[in-house]
Amino acid sequence: MRALTYIVLFLVAFSARIEPQEIPLLYPIDEFPVSGWEGGSVHSWCEPGGEIYLQGLGSAMPIAKLSAEGRVLERFGLDSVPNPEVKRGFLQSFAVGPGDNVFLLVRGKSDQVFIVEFNEEGVYQQTVEAHEKDFLPYHIAVFPTHDFLLTGVKLGPQTLSKAGGESSLFSGPLTAAFDPRGQLLKEVSLPEDITRKAAAKEFSVSLSGPTREDNALAMSVGEGGAVPGADGNVYLLRASDPPIVYVVSSAGEVIRRMVLDPPAKKLNARFGGMAAGRLVVLFDSRPRGLASRIATP
Repeated sequence: MRALTYIVLFLVAFSARIEPQEIPLLYPIDEFPVSGWEGGSVHSWCEPGGEIYLQGLGSAMPIAKLSAEGRVLERFGLDSVPNPEVKRGFLQSFAVGPGDNVFLLVRGKSDQVFIVEFNEEGVYQQTVEAHEKDFLPYHIAVFPTHDFLLTGVKLGPQTLSKAGGESSLFSGPLTAAFDPRGQLLKEVSLPEDITRKAAAKEFSVSLSGPTREDNALAMSVGEGGAVPGADGNVYLLRASDPPIVYVVSSAGEVIRRMVLDPPAKKLNARFGGMAAGRLVVLFDSRPRGLASRIATP
């Protein structure tokens, strides 16, 4: 049985839920114009042109920019980056920022955090390293000021259980703002943010490898996302049950916390971006925790 997927729009101004809309199918799976997209995510709808940006599975997959008709307009990948350390890194996620420039969030082999910028035509511009120790970010958003917001998990001291074999990698979630040079501006405190124990109660994850709490926390943070709004703020999603959206200003302050109303219970939530001033949230009925794109150290 194929998992159900819902696309739900939430008004930014009032946090009111609108009934899911039927969207016509443009391409069957085997005819989609971007090779390797299967399992990838629709990251952002950009105004006013209506282009869609897709990130496929795999660290080497470029970001594809599509027209509303499904035509590939540009690709944004690591092949043109001169720094070999960045080129060999893991493409974690991406963001569309000021001037429709595209910013790739890349994790280096030694856990460095790189932000790679391309212009709207896919031409490489620069690479900035974000300086924050023991930070594994999963998502990036760019403010109109060109400051960055990164959200992910904080790496803690690795500990083994008494029985051995299991380990604790993450001390908790972490969200932080950085200036355009990659210097830390401040850590952002999200009220009532997801915790390791709370996440473990929501996700059905394997106990092998990292502990169940580590995996669950990574999924709750990593299957969420962060997108900029037309109001200059960033909207940050935690894929908890129910999903939570934090509105973060360019000063790194949380100015609003919204609890979303899903179309059904026990659904996975992911951001689809912004459309006409509304949050686009994708819900699907996969068993929680069975599908994740999260990379752990």
